Amino acid sequence: MNSAVGYSGLEFLTQIKDGKLPYSPMASTIPMKVIEVEKGKVAYLVTPDERHLNTLGGVHGGFLYAMADTAAGAFARINYGQHNVTLNGSINYLRSTVQSKALTAVGRPVRVGGHIGFFEVNITDDTGALIARAPGSIRGRIEARGVGSDAAGLTLQIGVGEAVTVPVDASALKAGTTVTLGLRPEHMHPVAPDSAERRMTRAVRQVERFGEYSYVYLTSDSAEALIAKVPGDCYTPCGEAMSFGFEPAHCHVFDAEGLALAHLAAH
Repeated sequence: MNSAVGYSGLEFLTQIKDGKLPYSPMASTIPMKVIEVEKGKVAYLVTPDERHLNTLGGVHGGFLYAMADTAAGAFARINYGQHNVTLNGSINYLRSTVQSKALTAVGRPVRVGGHIGFFEVNITDDTGALIARAPGSIRGRIEARGVGSDAAGLTLQIGVGEAVTVPVDASALKAGTTVTLGLRPEHMHPVAPDSAERRMTRAVRQVERFGEYSYVYLTSDSAEALIAKVPGDCYTPCGEAMSFGFEPAHCHVFDAEGLALAHLAAH
């Protein structure tokens, strides 16, 4: 059972902070505790132990990044609800830190849009020294409608005249059920409009350039937004159409309660 059903993101995190809802299973590996939650801020406290050290005796960088990603995801939950995924993230390690020193991860918004948000997480120790800073971006949900299922998986309508069969077990779903399709931007690749690989075509709404790659914000007649990560030299003017392909196996499907449908075993 998904205990998050019926709560807004802010309510859900407040319930966790107050001990009325459980933490995620990841908390058994990284014992983070919510110590502050409000509309513009989420803070976690964690004290690393010997499980979280690198070979030099300091706190492992992966542990710090997981802290940052958790804090950013919690803040995104307040803004986008239950369904969000990390698009892109990085971390700058500014100081080393040691076992048993309490660390605080604070997530704050840089820019929050309708479908994508940019966040920054600062990790400090118990003296207030800045240990690491992690910027990142998080994507909200994509909705799709199930139109049928068979041994190959669940067939989803993702646009007018566009359908994809995702290899998941949809035996518990009824035809016509609205589900959430998870597709990372890096798993979408531009193709020619007449390519056999084409799975969707969308109009370009906005392009954000980051040098060797760009994020392309796409829209459709239903106003359902998508984001694709494309090579930096791939350019299509705003308002024009781009076609994309992707592997159905890279997709994830979530039901109305936010639970992922199990992928079918490959044959």
